Order: sequence, then C-alpha cells, then structure tokens
Amino acid sequence: MREAAVNLLQLKVQNLIDPIYWAIVFAWLGLVVTSLASIWGRVTSNTSKLFWSAIVLFLPLVGLYIYLFYCLFAADYSAFERFGFFRRKLQD
Repeated sequence: MREAAVNLLQLKVQNLIDPIYWAIVFAWLGLVVTSLASIWGRVTSNTSKLFWSAIVLFLPLVGLYIYLFYCLFAADYSAFERFGFFRRKLQD
C-alpha cells in the first residue's frame, strides 16, 4: 500500500491502470447521457435536438463544452430572483 501511495505522489507510469481508464469512460458516458436527456427534454424543434445531439456525440469533449455554454446563455434565471440573485434595480 505504501508503494502505491508513493507511486501516486510521484506520478509514475504504474499509476495508469485499467480501472482509472474505465472510471473516465463511465464518467464521460454519464455526462453524454445527461446531456442527451437535457437536449431531448427541451421544448425545441426536432431538427435542433438532432443538431445538438450530433454535436455532443461526434465532438466528444468539445461538444459537451459547447452545449454547456449554450445552456448557460439560453437559461432562464428568473428563479434566482426569488432568492435575491440577479436583482434588478428599482425604477424611480
């Protein structure tokens, strides 16, 4: 156990083992599945849904980042106003 901890801290090649690769694959698949669920849960045209699905699937990491920024800019932030975030200035 001590040797494994030392290898981890020294970033030796022995640390790159199969379970780490599988964990990365499952994490990526989880992100893709949740992104696709988000895309198909939106109220948009089927063409738009197919377009975003293709971007997420065929541009593995970049597609997820592009969709993330799209969601951030297209989001409805009105729910945050109830908690005091994004308050508008009152007009006199």
